[in-house]
Amino acid sequence: MRKLLFIFSILLFFVFFTNVYAKEKLSIQSVSLDSKSDTAFVGEDDSFDDLTLNLSLRFTNVNDFVRYKVVINNPTEDSYKIDNNSLNNSNKYFVYEIVNDEIIKKNSKSTIYIDIKYKNEINENDFKNGIFEDNNSIFIDLTNNIKNNNPKTSNVLLSLFSLLLIIICISVIIIKSFKNKKIFLIVVICLSIIPISIYALEKLKITINTNIVVKNLPLAKDKLIIDNENNYSPYVLCGLVNGESTLCRVLYDVNSPYGLQVITVNPIATVKLGSNDPEVSGTGITKAQNSYMRAITTLNEEALKYKDNNGIATDARCVGSNPLDKNYPDYLTGTERSNLYWNTGSYHYEWWLSSYRNKFFNSDTNSQTDENQLRLLGIAGFDDTSISSNYWLASRATNGVIAATSASYGHIWDTIRFSVRNLNNFGNYVSGSSILFMREGKDNTYDEKYNAIEFGLRPVFIINNKALISKGDGTINNPYVLVLPDNN
Repeated sequence: MRKLLFIFSILLFFVFFTNVYAKEKLSIQSVSLDSKSDTAFVGEDDSFDDLTLNLSLRFTNVNDFVRYKVVINNPTEDSYKIDNNSLNNSNKYFVYEIVNDEIIKKNSKSTIYIDIKYKNEINENDFKNGIFEDNNSIFIDLTNNIKNNNPKTSNVLLSLFSLLLIIICISVIIIKSFKNKKIFLIVVICLSIIPISIYALEKLKITINTNIVVKNLPLAKDKLIIDNENNYSPYVLCGLVNGESTLCRVLYDVNSPYGLQVITVNPIATVKLGSNDPEVSGTGITKAQNSYMRAITTLNEEALKYKDNNGIATDARCVGSNPLDKNYPDYLTGTERSNLYWNTGSYHYEWWLSSYRNKFFNSDTNSQTDENQLRLLGIAGFDDTSISSNYWLASRATNGVIAATSASYGHIWDTIRFSVRNLNNFGNYVSGSSILFMREGKDNTYDEKYNAIEFGLRPVFIINNKALISKGDGTINNPYVLVLPDNN
């Protein structure tokens, strides 16, 4: 009876030893994103448990990467070192790296950095419906930093196997060895050694389970390229009109000094300037003057209303504004501003026109860059005149005429016109569209007129460098559709 109790005690000791003494004490305390490439995306369902990481990633382009910051808690009396040689980088598309050689110090928390990189272009045949998915498990061994051997841990399968051995041995003892004390003692000693042997065989390791998805989506800036040989620009959907993207053409590509910018094919709204401008105060001539002085800002603010809400476009402006400084010169103050006011020309009759000198902006060259590009690409005009037959250019023009004969008054006039530039659906300038008009003649006669004008708006959208092409081929019937990495 005592022998049976003794054997049963050894069995309990084994179970306790392998599941308590050999239990893993190191554990992952936290995992966070340290850095990533622009077109890499990490999942929201990443998790960790003990020494196991479960990560989901989305890559877009070769050389995309994600770096994780992993904090490991080590409450034991041993320090451990990461065995970089244990990393199995046999995956042909992705590589895993431990960035730092951090020692996991005893009784402390240590930080390691894990990089996962998209290293090789995925074979087209490996994509299914434009998607490649890879599920992988990577193991990182930890070695005892002091003794340079493997720390011990429990293993359920080995424990069960060992338990089976014990049961077999006990059965043999019961059957054959109860009457032989020496054999009984030897078997008991052997049974006692089994837990220690199993404990020494196991390695402590970090397990990284990854789900990596790659969508075969190119960067918009690499595809939205103007064919300079044929002066052809691709079609693309952009902006937001009545909740939907509108058809655009590439105005400048990434090879230009202005970055990737696209313009609506047709006017998408109208803007009022002059005496009916809702954005300025005053009435009559005063309202028209205020409208003229704020015209570039007003047009750009209207264009910005049609920028998408997803970040595909980082900014918007009215065509004809400065491509790099859209609100110039409206924001200037002091002498920088007044130096750009109209104060030119030698007129016959200065008593009235002189009162308009140094009060209003003179002509600028804002629209020159856009106009040249529109004509080069053959997109200065447009076909759909349902909204407007003309469109604004965010640029001012002054036109002075000296000694023009007036049939109505029978004598000469000195004239000055203040206008905001505009083009019609054929790409030509629209005549008779001055916001302000002043003239004077002999005998103290003068005219002071103003107009209320409503023309179309063609916004220009500045495209995010991170934008991707989700579908389309750039033709008018199949324009490119843009998305951002986090939304694809």
